[in-house]
Amino acid sequence: MTENVPCCRGLPDFPGYLCSCEHCGNLKIVRQHWVPESYLKAWCDTNSTGQQDPYVWLFTKDGSEVRRRAPRNLFRESNMYAFTDENGNLNQSIETGLSRLEDQFKRLRQDKIMGCAHLTDEDKATLCLFVATAHFRTRRSRDHWQRQWGEVVHLGDGMQRHLDGLTAEQKASLEFSAVPSSSAGISLDEIRPLVQQPLLLLPLVTNREACWLSDMTITILCASDECGFITSDAPVVWFDPELHKMPPFYRSLALGSPTIEVTMPIAPSRLVLFTHGRVSEGYFPVVTSLECGVAVIDDLNRRARFHCDSHFVASSDRKKAIWFDPGSPPPGWHS
Repeated sequence: MTENVPCCRGLPDFPGYLCSCEHCGNLKIVRQHWVPESYLKAWCDTNSTGQQDPYVWLFTKDGSEVRRRAPRNLFRESNMYAFTDENGNLNQSIETGLSRLEDQFKRLRQDKIMGCAHLTDEDKATLCLFVATAHFRTRRSRDHWQRQWGEVVHLGDGMQRHLDGLTAEQKASLEFSAVPSSSAGISLDEIRPLVQQPLLLLPLVTNREACWLSDMTITILCASDECGFITSDAPVVWFDPELHKMPPFYRSLALGSPTIEVTMPIAPSRLVLFTHGRVSEGYFPVVTSLECGVAVIDDLNRRARFHCDSHFVASSDRKKAIWFDPGSPPPGWHS
């Protein structure tokens, strides 16, 4: 955790902004978590809370291995959110903003969500931004966007080599037939840094994603710790139960879909769900004494387990077979 540093800029349309300005980037941090340590501490086994290093239970994705690990030793990488500025200095402004947000979320979870207290607009903004950053900041997301931007640069460089080999007459012909662009666009030189550090886009992407989430219905599912939610190294899940009905070309997850469901476990007994009005706003108790309540938790844990990158986390060493069951395709489904 880093010290709180006042932020000097942000998006005016969303109060829970992250900053990446040069004035917030002077902290030297080496080990940076892509799943916050303070977030994972909620999954510490209750039998370990009196020990020097309380632990969670870390499972491999296939469930074949499980071991005890302290949250501070999980899901971290050296200087994951650091970048070098134009003067060659190491800039930690993104980590500074993330640290501040993690502290805000920790207090929100402890003071309000765990007690099912009313959330103000500011509380909801903090929650939306925390979920948005948790979605984008992971190692899997970083690697995905690194491949995407790398492909763009590869294609762009190939096009430039082709253009460099054309004659003057061929270039003139291309200029005459070119369609004017409707926007300013982005150059290859602006994209190249994103290949090395795609998380430079984290402040921009997560602020915009948080705005989308803030327009959705926020439901917090409440369950007992004994039948609790699991989390993972990629804790935010986008799931659309109607997506399979679309033609293959349109089977892309999008927050604008009326049937999209965004979930993130908040603690073993709390999970936040974002929908477009498909579930009521506020706190929703999951009655685990009823079979249907257990089924709800099992299904959400199955989503979390299937969506994880390489590991998932639980507050005990128990696992359930349903978490690993891929299920059956719905009637009439075609790949």
